[in-house]
Amino acid sequence: MLSALALPSWRHSLLQLQHLGRQSNAKIAVPRASGGIGQPFLLLLNNSSLVSRLTLYNIAHIPGGATDLSHIETSVTVKGYLRPEKLANCLKGCFKKHGVYNANKTSGVTTLDNVRANTFIAELKGLDPAGVNLVGLVCIFLALCLDLGAVLSPAWVTADHQYYLSLWESCRKPASLDNWDCESTLSSAKPPQLHRDEEVRVSVLTPLKLVGLVCIFLALCLDLGAVLSPAWVTADHQYYLSLWESCRKPASLDNWDCESTLSSDWQIATLALLLGGAAIILIAFLVGLISICVGSRRRFYRPVAVMLFAAVVLQVCSLVLYPIKFIETVSLKIYHEFNWGYGLAWGATIFSFGGAILYCLNPKNYEDYY
Repeated sequence: MLSALALPSWRHSLLQLQHLGRQSNAKIAVPRASGGIGQPFLLLLNNSSLVSRLTLYNIAHIPGGATDLSHIETSVTVKGYLRPEKLANCLKGCFKKHGVYNANKTSGVTTLDNVRANTFIAELKGLDPAGVNLVGLVCIFLALCLDLGAVLSPAWVTADHQYYLSLWESCRKPASLDNWDCESTLSSAKPPQLHRDEEVRVSVLTPLKLVGLVCIFLALCLDLGAVLSPAWVTADHQYYLSLWESCRKPASLDNWDCESTLSSDWQIATLALLLGGAAIILIAFLVGLISICVGSRRRFYRPVAVMLFAAVVLQVCSLVLYPIKFIETVSLKIYHEFNWGYGLAWGATIFSFGGAILYCLNPKNYEDYY
């Protein structure tokens, strides 16, 4: 069946065959050929005058599909290969050894996510899908990880093991000494030098860390709401999906038909990553709460920040994985939308990131003045 989703997804792949010329000599290998996208893609390729051979591969259902495809009245030769030990035969003669491999013309998982997003946005806005181009979620996640690494990096500038500069501090080590002399980069004026006993005597409630603790508490509340929410995905009062169950209600019936989502690997992974992040946020909140009750608490700030950054990474992974796998596995016959449960999880992640940044700020430049 040629679905509306599959056609836009592989349209650009057919256009890439133009680079091979007008002769019918293209040899195409299609792994995972019996999937919901592979089948309509094969029908399109089988009817292309640019293709001379199709090789199909999957771990099941291939022999019958290849036989049926070969019965279509075209000049394309079709062969099917089943099980991993036959994968090499499927790919034989298709790629690098003939000098025709080009990574820029190979469609993969990231490409599929992008073209799906382009199609959905075009349908919602009434636009031509060919004129819509969105940045994929995978790229957004990669950019977030790189930014996080840059912010936490201790080495923006270095000099012969005697100097390093980060976004947070500047450290020097004279050649004749073994100790590093560090100062914050967040203040143009050098903070006052306090006596050792005075340095640990700070007020119980300091503005930056108090706001950071509030952010952690809000993140914890939002995570709890997200985990308990019945509406991560909804569809026109006929379908809703949470982290725990999936429910459908046919238009002709009054009863909901529900089943557990814990039998699906990707949904278990999403739940585990989200709960893992929430558990780390809870520990960070307890440590932060204890830190405001003790006399010397600067030693708690960095562990709290590290825990919060770890929680952010786990939760971002879960929130990127969830929509990608949902679109891949669920048949979208009606309009679906990601609802408030999914939004609460993103809110928890944002507040966790804000709390981590606040706990990274050097207390010498701020708290000693309060």
